[in-house]
Amino acid sequence: MAEGLPTDVLVVVQCRFNSRRLPGKALAPIAGVTMLEFLLRRLAPCTARPGVVLVVATTELEDDDRVAECAAALGVPVVRGATDDVLSRYVQCIRVHPARSVIRVTADNPLTCPETLDRAMDRLNETEADYLSVDGLPYGAAVDCFRAGVLAALDGKPLDPAEREHINLHILNHSDRYRVERLRAPDEVNFPRLRLTVDTAEDHQFVASLFSESETEPWTIPLKEAITRARRSCGMGLWRPFAQWADEVFGGSIPPRLAVRVDASRLPGLSFGHAARCLLMARVLRERGCAVIFLMQDYADGVRYVRDHGFPVIPVADRSGFGDTLRAVERSEAGWLLVDLPYDDLDTRALEKAAHGGTKVVLLDDSRLLFPAVEAVLNSSVRTVGLRGGALQGPKRVFLGPQYFLLEAKRSLTGPTARECRRLLLTFGGSDPTGLTEAVLRALIGVPLENVSVSVVLGPGYGDPTPVESLAAALNRSTVLRAPEDFLKVMADHDLIVCAGGRTMYEAWVHGIPFLPIGSAPHEAREVREFLERGLICFGLEEMDDIVFSNMLERFLH
Repeated sequence: MAEGLPTDVLVVVQCRFNSRRLPGKALAPIAGVTMLEFLLRRLAPCTARPGVVLVVATTELEDDDRVAECAAALGVPVVRGATDDVLSRYVQCIRVHPARSVIRVTADNPLTCPETLDRAMDRLNETEADYLSVDGLPYGAAVDCFRAGVLAALDGKPLDPAEREHINLHILNHSDRYRVERLRAPDEVNFPRLRLTVDTAEDHQFVASLFSESETEPWTIPLKEAITRARRSCGMGLWRPFAQWADEVFGGSIPPRLAVRVDASRLPGLSFGHAARCLLMARVLRERGCAVIFLMQDYADGVRYVRDHGFPVIPVADRSGFGDTLRAVERSEAGWLLVDLPYDDLDTRALEKAAHGGTKVVLLDDSRLLFPAVEAVLNSSVRTVGLRGGALQGPKRVFLGPQYFLLEAKRSLTGPTARECRRLLLTFGGSDPTGLTEAVLRALIGVPLENVSVSVVLGPGYGDPTPVESLAAALNRSTVLRAPEDFLKVMADHDLIVCAGGRTMYEAWVHGIPFLPIGSAPHEAREVREFLERGLICFGLEEMDDIVFSNMLERFLH
């Protein structure tokens, strides 16, 4: 379109080569082309709509010559302007390509969807809005729209630098002065915490991994399919029961004797989840001829829990150190030591020293990213998916990602039968040391629960159940269960599980049971956040918030 002729919508892709966190990312490869080319080809169908012009806005810096050349090679007009004034670049685009409305797209969002732009344009035409945003899309796929006159007016205001860099910031900060419209993303692509932007090297690696260079025109992939690929990329499709890879952990053969260092208790900072997964491993190894002993601090409830499952326990005085532990290993003649401890000050150097001295050490750790120089490290956290680099050079073998989540076998479970009443299950681990059970029950008292029954599971280490039973009695339909024998069957018989961000969350995910997780500790908050950012769940809280929880639950139920 010739300069100076009016158009309806100007789609502006703002792009700089010299990114702070990932320099050159605009020209980084995705599916055999640069990220900028991928995005421009992806948005090209928008220009088939009458009155729509696509343009790249970049700076006059020499580094951005390559940006301009990339766009020009595809026949996309380029407007170059001030280095540190994004708003002025947009206004310059409007001067060169006069338009009634402007859609902002950033070049680090290569999966921006042309269908989203079409919906935004349609909605903008139906309203008198000064500004329109599309809410609920993955982080890295959202767009927003402005009336061109609003941007020109903003350019004449005494804005601070942040408002000139983030051109919607002034509008959002003064929304009472503008007509603001919000368009909700369709449910099939409504994953607002899923991270599809490219801001770091890890982001680029992840987004690029969603595509193959052999794909024909990969930029045409629907956003729904990109989300599906992102959600599948977390390794759960490769999951195997522990029995199928147990020998790999120990270098090819099951050892004759193994010592397991783990603690369990209802005390704050501890739980029964670590002991539960160690018992799972111990049962599998015992069936393969391995004699397993447990080394534990003398917490009566935790020691009793392990002994009740048929394994011997030797008390040790260590917490995060390993002096007493290693002496016990030597006395027991166990050549292998499995460590599964939650303590932040875990002495990994002592483990490396032990390994150097001949003890074969396996570290099981999902709450941190620790990779000492030992025989093997197991970390099934979703945060480890795609993890690479020098940190992994420490251990001889690593088993990373949810495909190594510890289960004896994946059960074929029958879901809840059809009934008038929907069933909600609350479960927060073996002992719930942070009191989430009571907190959630108190929040439920204010939630409309017509035709909803509530089951509460208290784990083997839970203390006095009286407060929970009193709170549950205030609900119309409620049941309190104490350490049910077949917990997975109980889970499968409910429509939604409200759980902590630990083992139960992963069990529900593996078995396809709907769940709403709440972080009960900082490491669980990180797990919940990762599930949200990878689009594995739509609802979840990094920490308990009565109002947010109530709103989420009502959205799920109704």
